[in-house]
Amino acid sequence: MADPLAIWHLCADCAKAIPGGYTVAHNLDVARLLFGTATHESDGFKARRQYRVDWGGMTGGFSLFQLERISILESRRRLAAKPDLDKAAAVWLFEDDRAIPKWCDKVTLWALMHSLCSWDRAACLFARLHYLWAPTRIPESVSAQAMYWKQHYNTAAGKGTPEQWIDSWLIHCDTVVRRAA
Repeated sequence: MADPLAIWHLCADCAKAIPGGYTVAHNLDVARLLFGTATHESDGFKARRQYRVDWGGMTGGFSLFQLERISILESRRRLAAKPDLDKAAAVWLFEDDRAIPKWCDKVTLWALMHSLCSWDRAACLFARLHYLWAPTRIPESVSAQAMYWKQHYNTAAGKGTPEQWIDSWLIHCDTVVRRAA
């Protein structure tokens, strides 16, 4: 099981860096949305791969964020079209100002997807990128974030509900975020 406090700090750090330039309040909203997503999608920080799928395949969710192939492909495509964001993502991901953009083009999709199951920093980045493509601002309240998650991450076709997301938040996140503040 992943360390919730470590995942919270990772989400908060990613929210500040990608894409960068937002207010402290907005960054906190992003961090909370990412943390809530990881919590709910991973069944309380337990599942690093979607339950009941072929572990060696490319279907289903990968990482604590349960990222799917289409989301990763779209984020890779958009990073290629936004050099400044690609550079910021590389610098944050590798924690090195000399990091090279277009790094994910140098890795096969299969290798990238499977690495997300153990590379929480990359998984958080791709979850952030997924939300970055949503056309509306990330809301502040937990209930509004649950609706935002359903609309922009889980989608209408997904099995999860905003009520389940809120329950996950209350059980696994609320105390961690309060303690970290």
